[in-house]
Amino acid sequence: MPQRSQRLTFRPEPDDGAFVDMFRRVAEGSLDAGTGEAVARVGLDRYAHDDLGAYLSMRGPREWWRLAYDSSGGPVGFAIPSRNSGGLVVGFLGVVPEQRGHGYVDDLLAEITADLAGYRADHPRGVGRAGSKAVLTIGSENLW
Repeated sequence: MPQRSQRLTFRPEPDDGAFVDMFRRVAEGSLDAGTGEAVARVGLDRYAHDDLGAYLSMRGPREWWRLAYDSSGGPVGFAIPSRNSGGLVVGFLGVVPEQRGHGYVDDLLAEITADLAGYRADHPRGVGRAGSKAVLTIGSENLW
C-alpha cells in the first residue's frame, strides 16, 4: 500500500462548482484520447458538467471527494474515490495543467488508494478514463 502524500494537502469541497472547474481544468491539454474526443464533441463546459454528473451518479458518497493543494496552497488537482455496482473503485483523479510533470498523479492515486483501504476495499480498480490511465501510469509500483 502506498504512503499518503507528504507533498499535498487534501481537503473536502462541498461546492460542486469547484469540481466542475477542476474537471474543466484537467481536461485542458489532456493526452487522454477519450477526453479530447468528448471535449471536441460537446465543448469544455459541457464535458465538465457531464463528468460531474457521471461521478455524482456513482454509488460512492460525495463526501469522499477531495481537492489537492501544494505546500503554497495552490491547486494541484482532485481525487474521487467512489463505489460502483462491483465495489469500491478509483473514480477519477486529475492534475491541473500548470502542475503536470511533478509526479502528482502518484500522490493523488496513493491518497485514493489509502482512502479506499480505509473504506475496506479489498481490490480497488480504476474506472473511467483518468482512473484507469493513472493505474497504468504508475506501472512499477504494486499497489494491489
